[in-house]
Amino acid sequence: MYYSSFDNKKVNLSKIKSDKMEKKPIEKYFPVHEVNEIAEKEALSKMYYSPVYTMHKWWARRLGSVFRTIILYSLFDDHTKIYDPFYKSWKLINKKIELKKIWDNFYLSDVNLGNKIILDPFFGGGTTIVEALRMGCKVIGKELNPVAWFITKKEIEPIPLKKYDEMFEKLKNEISNEILKYYKTICPFCKNEAEVINFFWVKEINCLTCEE
Repeated sequence: MYYSSFDNKKVNLSKIKSDKMEKKPIEKYFPVHEVNEIAEKEALSKMYYSPVYTMHKWWARRLGSVFRTIILYSLFDDHTKIYDPFYKSWKLINKKIELKKIWDNFYLSDVNLGNKIILDPFFGGGTTIVEALRMGCKVIGKELNPVAWFITKKEIEPIPLKKYDEMFEKLKNEISNEILKYYKTICPFCKNEAEVINFFWVKEINCLTCEE
């Protein structure tokens, strides 16, 4: 088996002894039941949990909880850093952690995996890109669909917040009146004009029994 590196040299991987290649946590253990429980809740609660990559539709979007766990168990080692909110600083783990404890102790923590590089050659909806960046990784993403590529690129680009606020106010002043007129109704109680939060399309039919 050969791998061609960027300098066009070839390395015979078959000569590398397997006992020198330490297995990653994901090769030894993976919290399937725990992930399934969270993934089910995430899939059914998109109205409450909306990561930035859900701003656009994608035909086969992967769940963030699943990808976060895959990344955590693939790259977690004793060089991983955890953010301590009390001291407001990053702390190096610097010790071996039981495989099952990785999930219990670190899934919900702010984790920095130390600039490890992740390549996703078909990133699609951008789940891998965003979740890896959240965990302190460097990411390389490729995508054939130009719309998906553009939206994901814009999701992760830093923006000047002051400029953003200025542009939002400019846009609001230009079009808000035209749009907001469609979100007004008459309150059935006080008979005054009121702002609409939600519209529900309802079809009424006569009762099949009493016909009322």
